[in-house]
Amino acid sequence: MTEADALNALLDKVGIFIWCPAPDPPNDPPSGITEIDFGESDVSDEDLAYLQFFPQLEWICLEDTSISDYGLTKLAEIVSLRHVEVQRTNVTEDGVTRLRKALPRCKIDC
Repeated sequence: MTEADALNALLDKVGIFIWCPAPDPPNDPPSGITEIDFGESDVSDEDLAYLQFFPQLEWICLEDTSISDYGLTKLAEIVSLRHVEVQRTNVTEDGVTRLRKALPRCKIDC
């Protein structure tokens, strides 16, 4: 699956905002997605598996979603992450601790 395919799958699944640099030339598909805002969406733990196709992802907002510790295991695989927001989710303190251990340079707001 390409980054574009993963992006389309996520857009089909939930209403989200994704920021990425403008493509050059302008008709090329977007690449280098660095921020994704899933806040207040229907994103699921399983949906986070698509994030492996975004190797430059640095920030993700998951606040007010049903994400659990299982979803955090998917985030732990994304070494480029620098900021994760999981306020008002189903994640536990243990899950956040494991994510902090896996991504020590990542700020986690919970």
